[in-house]
Amino acid sequence: MVLRNVATSLASLALIGSLAFANPARFAIVQPPRHVSSLSQFCGSTLERVVEAGITAGIQPETILTSGIIPQNVHIVSRITGGEDVAATCADQKPKYATIDDTVEMYVVLEATRFGQKVYFTDAPCIKLQGKRKADRVMSWPSSKKPDVEWFKVEAEGNSYGYISKRHPILYEETSWRDGWKTSADVHPTSFEDLFLEKPSGIGVMRFKVVARLNGREMASSGSESIKHGAISTKVHRVSFRPDTGSWTDYLFELFNTPYIWASTTSQVDSLIGSDCADFATYGWRRYGHENPYTWSYGLRNKKHTTRIAQISDTNTRGILLDNGGNPVPYGTVNEGDVVFFPRHIAVLYEDNGNGVLDCSDLVLHTLFHEPTIVPLCEAFGVPKEILRWKELLTSK
Repeated sequence: MVLRNVATSLASLALIGSLAFANPARFAIVQPPRHVSSLSQFCGSTLERVVEAGITAGIQPETILTSGIIPQNVHIVSRITGGEDVAATCADQKPKYATIDDTVEMYVVLEATRFGQKVYFTDAPCIKLQGKRKADRVMSWPSSKKPDVEWFKVEAEGNSYGYISKRHPILYEETSWRDGWKTSADVHPTSFEDLFLEKPSGIGVMRFKVVARLNGREMASSGSESIKHGAISTKVHRVSFRPDTGSWTDYLFELFNTPYIWASTTSQVDSLIGSDCADFATYGWRRYGHENPYTWSYGLRNKKHTTRIAQISDTNTRGILLDNGGNPVPYGTVNEGDVVFFPRHIAVLYEDNGNGVLDCSDLVLHTLFHEPTIVPLCEAFGVPKEILRWKELLTSK
């Protein structure tokens, strides 16, 4: 009974010490001696004495250090590392558009109250939530035993959809990925084919969710359940990686790992939810800095947007594409990055196979009833009819 009373008294002392640490001015019992140079040093030493007393009484230090913490919410913030001022870059909730040469660090932020005051626990050096920097009351978890955190990748269940609406939404699934309060993002898909296994970051887009568990309570950031207008909400944290060759086609890769959406809308494409064939091509050009509106395949063929570079009549026995005069179409006349027009379909010329002429084995980027991919030209939709070029590319030369 005596030992129990001692433990109870020390637990109360721990509570007072923690309160004093949170707001020393409210407790006359805790006034910094003159020889202590800073209030933080005094509060720290006070808490250390309380912990030592609690250990002597058999109280776990984690219980003392985490007393008064009431978790409320959990968030994901991230930042792109690299560059000269990375130490001053705050991790935030905005989508990250990175290249494969970048690293995207993602952090958990556990929002809580501690003795009635708002606090944010995180390993990030600096954070912004809802666009506002949280400079005060941002701290690491106060004990070595942190709440468990599990990361999930959030992806569309299917790779092809018709018209999307509230009645016909895209369904999403969550796949357990990693543990910990901090991790580096990768966009390797779990539900679609991974075309870039050799790239540490992967290429394309991925959404993430975290679940934090503390004292039997579970808190989660927005995930597969967060649907708006039939598709994933912008509240779900998003990261994309693209190549960095300098070509406008680099930006097309930001749509990899997303489903094909028939008659996709501007918000669906710009939010990297999904696209149809013409919007897929237009997205890359818009991200490159142009204002072309989204349209359909024949709309993209409009002279306001593109100019015809070559007209294709057939192929020969070796799979080489021939123009109206029956001649091969050499590179130089067509270029990587030109738009390939089929009847009711669009692709983007990506890579010559090395023979210097346009043929069926040259590679194109496209999406058609499946997620964006890289395929030989004539496997995309048969033999194309025309090769188009963005008008701005013609006028810039």
